[in-house]
Amino acid sequence: MWRGIFSRRAPLDVSEKVDRQRFYQNRRLVCGFFVDPAFEQVLGSLVIVEGCGKWLKAQVVETVRAEVPEIISQAARSVAQSDSPDMAEHFELAADLTEIYCQLIWQLRTSAGKASDQILAACIDDPGIWSHNKQQQRYLASFCAPDALAEKSGLTIVDALPARDAAVGGNGQPLCPLPLWLMFADRDEKVSQVNRVVAVLAKQSIELIYLPASDGLDREYPGIRWQAAEQHGLESIKNLIETFIDQQKKRPADSSSPDTVTEVVFVGREANDTCDWFRENSKLTVRNSIDFGINPENIQATVAAILGLANLDQMPANVPEITGASSPRTLGRTTPGRPSNWRRVLLNMADYRPPAMKLRDAI
Repeated sequence: MWRGIFSRRAPLDVSEKVDRQRFYQNRRLVCGFFVDPAFEQVLGSLVIVEGCGKWLKAQVVETVRAEVPEIISQAARSVAQSDSPDMAEHFELAADLTEIYCQLIWQLRTSAGKASDQILAACIDDPGIWSHNKQQQRYLASFCAPDALAEKSGLTIVDALPARDAAVGGNGQPLCPLPLWLMFADRDEKVSQVNRVVAVLAKQSIELIYLPASDGLDREYPGIRWQAAEQHGLESIKNLIETFIDQQKKRPADSSSPDTVTEVVFVGREANDTCDWFRENSKLTVRNSIDFGINPENIQATVAAILGLANLDQMPANVPEITGASSPRTLGRTTPGRPSNWRRVLLNMADYRPPAMKLRDAI
């Protein structure tokens, strides 16, 4: 089954061919967790991947969800919104949320069955608390106790994802564009020519991400583009998507593929109803994230899992043109799991050789 899902064409270079085939046989499991901005729930996703870096292919194995107790939710919102947060209270809340992460990890490990020992890491994406020093440098304190979580779960923990982007002048957000490109872009090595737009739907907002087609032999960073806007219903969404697509035609192409968008992929709780309406009222090819094996309501947790894998693969995961960072960086703080797990992680990291960048991209 996996051979059909992850079939790829080997490059011409012999050493690259050997590397690519070896890495495609290396299937890995990783967990991702997302805490919503209101601290009302935690979403979890167990992802199996084949390949590394920009050749990564992911499939969701299981998803979980946990409601955050109201007393913890209210306290976390209060601390996160405070101009002078009580750090002692923050540490206590981080410990409370860590217990929830731990419970969800064990649920996912149970779902993994005999493969539970093969889960390499858990990546946590939470709102955190931002602070500034006298030089106006930004620092992030995440709502996670990584050492405690690593000890209780046995897994290597990756958290504080936005901090490194902020350290090089970025906003720390959004970090979803590259993971979404890895999940939904046309990356067929023989013929990659379908440019897509992913529409991430929320109650009154929408995120639009342009995903150029790529055969995997171009530069490390594809020409991903992102836009966020308020939306007020289906007609509003349609107008925003059409305007966004028209903007892509007016910009220089970043790859050998044409810059014309022919498909829209909808993600979010309203994805099913929105897809049905668009199929009747739009000439574009409309797809649901379910078509790619991705639960549309758990997309943020899957994004977190892929960001965790990017960390293990030493792959920069921020897109400077979108976050405003001065340069691409590997994201996240890594806390070793128990010795047996950490040894597997180190072997995994040492095994991967990041692809060489073209000279014009390295300058």
